Amino acid sequence: MSIFFIVFLLKIIIAQKSIFDDLNDTQIITLNETNFDAYMQKNAEYKWFIMFYSAWCPHCQKMLPILQELSQNLTQEHIKFALIDWYLFFSRKFL
Repeated sequence: MSIFFIVFLLKIIIAQKSIFDDLNDTQIITLNETNFDAYMQKNAEYKWFIMFYSAWCPHCQKMLPILQELSQNLTQEHIKFALIDWYLFFSRKFL
């Protein structure tokens, strides 16, 4: 398999629209390298449940509805819920 074919497949996988792109739930925050530090400082008094996900991962996709239900049921518990795309976050922030 040539490197060009592999790169082409990776671009298709990354460019696909995922269920994580259409979150209308205001209880779940999508964090990235530009807003991570600001959210953590602004909401330091909260406990955080952060789900690191990958858009192509079937396990992550199955976990999202559970996370949405938790975020709706635990609004009074002083917990913030967030998603972080591990590929985008770690590849830019830590590598």
